[in-house]
Amino acid sequence: MRNLKSMNSSNRIGFDEVLKFPTNCPSCHAHTQTEMCIVNVPHFKEVIIMSMLCEHCGFKSSEIKSGGAVSTAGTKLTLRVKQQEDLSRDVIISSTAAVFLSELDLALNEGGLEGMYTTVEGLLLKIHERLSNNVPFSSGDTSIKKCLKTNAEESISSCQIGERFADILIRLSKMAEGRMLPVTLVISDPLSNSFIGSLREIASKQSSQSEKDSSTKCCESLLDPGLRIEAYTRTNEQNELLGLNDICTEDYQTGVKAEISLARDRAE
Repeated sequence: MRNLKSMNSSNRIGFDEVLKFPTNCPSCHAHTQTEMCIVNVPHFKEVIIMSMLCEHCGFKSSEIKSGGAVSTAGTKLTLRVKQQEDLSRDVIISSTAAVFLSELDLALNEGGLEGMYTTVEGLLLKIHERLSNNVPFSSGDTSIKKCLKTNAEESISSCQIGERFADILIRLSKMAEGRMLPVTLVISDPLSNSFIGSLREIASKQSSQSEKDSSTKCCESLLDPGLRIEAYTRTNEQNELLGLNDICTEDYQTGVKAEISLARDRAE
């Protein structure tokens, strides 16, 4: 058995290698396997990428988890997509992130997307796919084709909703193809597990500077002008939804406070 304490980042279990372990498909309950890999994302943090593809029913899922401690604050990432190159930026979306597109007045609440490692273009296409498949305005009585075949007064509002929804899908496709720019992409993650990469030219300079200074901290002159990163304090409601209000980290190693509390309870 390998001694984990003596391992460095180059030979840790699951680090930059794919681990596979058996699991059951949540859709058809057939035996399948989950793949997991720990990746060190430059200028970000270690993340755990997990994916599963069921060969029996085709169900697939992906998750991205932080490889370290829970962040003390949330992070808001604002990217101004001005050119075609911005669509190729790397993006990490965690399952706790919310996504906003101001040009479309579109908001996906926290947990609206599963965790994924993609690009800005891939994220826009994923949002398009999610809206097309999971939102009912493209089928049934609210669909445009259905509205065109009827003159019922009660269907007018439904037609308007369907037309608005269809327009959002068209504009999303144009954004992903770079035919409708600029676009303001905002990702808000209360756990700070989401990430938007720099342009390749800036990332290359950041990497060279980090190697030169032996540090992952980039100098201010190399900061990405198109990307703004803001830290914010999580609300009590967010902490409650994430289960953080029930976590006790004080003296968990010594257990001193727990023993004092137990003795007090017995005395009472």
